[in-house]
This record gives sequence, structure tokens and C-alpha cells, in this order.
Amino acid sequence: MTDVSALKRRVPTKDLVIYIDGKILNRFESFNITQSIDIVPFTFEIQYAFSGGESSNSPLDIVTKLTKEDDDARGLLKAGQKVEIYLEKEPVLTGYITSVAEAYSHERHVLYVDGRSRTSVLVDASTDRPAGMIPDSVISLSDAADFFFKGFGIHTDDRTGGDTPRPIAGFAQYTITDKPYEIMAGLAQYEGKLLYDHGQGQMVISDVAKPTNGKAISDTTHKFESVVKHSTTLGRYRKYTSLLNSYGGPAGIDKSQIIVPSSQDPYPDELPPGQNMTIVSQAAWPSDGNTNGLADLQKARVDFLARKNWGRGQTVSVTSAGFINPSTGKIWKINSSVKLNLTKPLINDEYIVQAINFRIDRNEGSNTDLVLVKREALTIEPIAINPSFAGTNISPVVNTEDSSNDGSLKSQTDKNNNLNIKDNPPSNAKGT
Repeated sequence: MTDVSALKRRVPTKDLVIYIDGKILNRFESFNITQSIDIVPFTFEIQYAFSGGESSNSPLDIVTKLTKEDDDARGLLKAGQKVEIYLEKEPVLTGYITSVAEAYSHERHVLYVDGRSRTSVLVDASTDRPAGMIPDSVISLSDAADFFFKGFGIHTDDRTGGDTPRPIAGFAQYTITDKPYEIMAGLAQYEGKLLYDHGQGQMVISDVAKPTNGKAISDTTHKFESVVKHSTTLGRYRKYTSLLNSYGGPAGIDKSQIIVPSSQDPYPDELPPGQNMTIVSQAAWPSDGNTNGLADLQKARVDFLARKNWGRGQTVSVTSAGFINPSTGKIWKINSSVKLNLTKPLINDEYIVQAINFRIDRNEGSNTDLVLVKREALTIEPIAINPSFAGTNISPVVNTEDSSNDGSLKSQTDKNNNLNIKDNPPSNAKGT
């Protein structure tokens, strides 16, 4: 498979432009590309026709009529070829064709082509790093992304300024079967950051988009063909309480449990009295050796549940004509803030673009499907990452005065890194 890099092309038009191994494809009937904060990698689909169509400069029409269909079908579009897709001269996907299906029915000859972003290798492949702990040289998420992604040729755009609230090195471990994206997604979650795909085939580390300073999209400025505002109380609770039992006894019975302050739904009166949730956990953030790390993580978890459960129940689904966000004059982008001031339906609020589907169809034209969510819906669940296991993943304690290895040392290893356990085999034991 040919390597794909984000090229600075002089794209000839603001319409949809698709490069297949550097050649522009304009002979297709329908197209869609899906982008999401929550799903890696980006994906695309093309429906490609071999016959018919009228001559036009519109990307909706079939403008190239080849005389050798077989060469075109099996030469231009085949699995493994590199793809670059542009809208409004901006890259929206850089990747590869992953599958091709050729169909013929009722004198209609069509090729269906699917593909994914080049970041798909981070999801599919095992890490190229030997199993172990995150090295001490890895300080930030950007360092970790470079450590795990560099071998696959994937770059990372860190839009957080290197913000790393909690330590990574020495606390996180991974195995040789872990996927690079899985490892980094866990680390990003641990730090409270988003990790998602980018149109140039690279990864992005980011916070949730800040409130926009732009104008609100109104009844007179929008190009929405449909808008659905959805609100639900399902999955929400009036109060969230965490019981932390650091000694593993029965929750709510053992006197050793640590009480964590509760959190409540932003609008508890919308919920029935008594509709509360209790969680129990022993997880902790690295701290100063006392219970601070335990209580801090659990408090963060109940705050997360209160915000997340409310936020994901407030969504807006939009189908907009074309690909342009009227408040920015540029194509719609995930993790961007949007103000809506509409009367039908009545909406006067700010949302974050969570998911996008750009699509073109010969019958319906060019449209963008959007999923808009409240900022709280993208609140990242606090987690603890695995600490080192005693006796296996810790730095050896060296005692330079005794290396007898007879079990008498207080340290776990002697100066020769031998485990301090007795090893006196019977006389009839077989040697190696």
C-alpha cells in the first residue's frame, strides 16, 4: 500500500475534488464522507457509474466517458489505492480505498467504493513498541503520541499547548497486543482531552471547543433543510453519589469507607423524587500517599455523570444545504462551537459539532448532516490508569552490601538485580 501524505495541492475547484493516486476522479453518482469526534478513522463511500450521464462542469454529473471500461474499473479504482478528498479546497479525508464492489443489473453497471482515513492503521495494527511502561522521557500527550504513532508515519496536532494535568511516565503500561489508538485514547481520557481524526490523515489532541465569538445562525442566515431538537430525561438522575471503600469491604457497611461529596443534575426538578444513582469504586489518581487521589477521582466521576447524562440528552440534528457553515464562511468542522437562534424549532443556545456527514447525490444535490450536542455531552469520563505491579514493573532497590540472595534482604532485589527468594533445589533436580 502506497504511503499517503497531506499534500499542498492547488485544487482546481471549490466543489468536491477526489484524487485517486494523484488522478482527479469526477465520474461518480453519489458520495458521502463521515467524520466524528467519537469515531476513528473517518470513512467515505463513492458510487461510481460506468455509462450514461450528461456533459457538465458539475461534480454531480458524469463528465468523463472512458472507452475501456475494464481498464477503468480495475485500474483506476481498486483496494489499496491512496485517496485525497477536498471540499472548498480543504482536505476532508486523506486515506486509502479499502473495498470495491462491482455490480451489474438491468443494464446498469456500477462500482461501489469504500475507504478510510490513513489513521486506520492506528486502530487496526498492534503497537510497534516493546511492552512495558511509558518511558520517563514522555512528559506530555504530544510526546506519547509521537512515541506510539511515529513508527506508522502519523503526525499529531496538539491544540492544547502541551497541557498535561496528571503524570504519564511511570504510571501507564501497555502490552505488545495493544493498538496505538487504544493506548493513546486511554491516555487522552486520563488527561481529560479529546483525541480525534483530521482531514489530512493525522490525529488531533484538543480540549472541547471554546465558545464562539461569531454571530449566531438565525432564521435569515441558515441554509437548513431540516432541524430536529431532541430533549430527554432518560439516563439522568437527580443526585449522584460515590461510595469509596479503600479496603474492599461491603459498600455501605464497612466503616472504613470514604465518603465523597455528591453531585446533582443541572435541572433536578425535571426528574422524579428519589431518582438517584450510587456508584462504588476503588480506583484512584496518583496522589501523595493518602486518600486524596481516591476521593478526587470519585468526585470527578460523579460530576462527570451529572454533566454527561444531562448533556447527551440535549441534541440537535440538522441537514444543511451545501457544505458551508454560514457563521464562519468555511466548511463545517467537528469540535467547533455553533450558536443557534431559531424560531422554528425554538432554539437559542450554543452547541458543539460532534459528527458530520458530507454527501452528494444526483437527485438531492449537496448536503451536510450534522449532530450538535451540548458541551457537557463531551465531558470526558475520569479514569485511573494502571499503576506498576509490585515486584515486576518497579525500579530495583539496590543494596550494595549484600548480594547473597538468601531472602534476608529487605529490598526486593540485590545489587545484581536477583530476586530475594530462596532457591535451594533438591539434589536430584535436573540441571539446565
